[in-house]
Amino acid sequence: MISLKFPSKTFLLGEYAVLQGGDAFMLLSPPQFELQIADGTTTSPFHPMSEAGKFYAQESEFFKSKQISFIDPHKGSGGFGASGAEFLGLALSRYPEATPWELHFLYRQFTKTSSGVDVLAQAYGRKNHAAFVHISLENNQLSKWLPSPKEDLYLTVLHTGVKQNTHEHLQTNPTVPDSLKSIASAGIEAFKKENKLEFVVAVRKYGEALTKAGLQTVHTMDLVKSLYEDLSAVAAKGCGAMGADVILAITTAPLPEPWIQEKKLSKIYQSWV
Repeated sequence: MISLKFPSKTFLLGEYAVLQGGDAFMLLSPPQFELQIADGTTTSPFHPMSEAGKFYAQESEFFKSKQISFIDPHKGSGGFGASGAEFLGLALSRYPEATPWELHFLYRQFTKTSSGVDVLAQAYGRKNHAAFVHISLENNQLSKWLPSPKEDLYLTVLHTGVKQNTHEHLQTNPTVPDSLKSIASAGIEAFKKENKLEFVVAVRKYGEALTKAGLQTVHTMDLVKSLYEDLSAVAAKGCGAMGADVILAITTAPLPEPWIQEKKLSKIYQSWV
């Protein structure tokens, strides 16, 4: 049996901006998705209109003698890159020597809306337990860093329980403010220079710009407001499409469990900036 694993992904900076050629800054973290392939026969376990479903249909001759199962540690709750992991698992089983950039190019053949930066990040960082990844499609650049060992700023990823279909959302052609590209670039440069203050400011500004542009749900805005007012977060924002599925919080102390439970959130990952 072949087992291929891929990390969960979270947009810290760059969602929407990548649609205009901007850079992305992402967190790769546990838990991992897993695609298992064994000898045998089965029908495709993927939605036929998903990138994985389309690739499976195109390569049906190769997969007809394969039994495929996909393990989603998030149990279909969305927001962490399940569809990308499905595609990557199939693509790597078919082309095991493919590079992350080649996998990204292949993925782009099956989508009309997505930039594919999240898939590129998952392909690039799949051997790391956790990492920050900077992607510049414009410059064909990939960089990654491990989380800081200094326990001064806590970075927490929370799931809201709300599922937003990214591809359906992008088909509505949301209006993307020009400011997102420059804010993301400033935040990424600050992170590279280990300037945590400027990085936090950029995350905060990015969230505010998304909100002003109507690219955060009301539920997310309420959660972010509570993080700032009730818990004195230094930065918070919804991540990904409409910020609906995932909340990023940067704080000077761990988030209190009673608050997480009261807001009916799930803590997915916690590290340090």
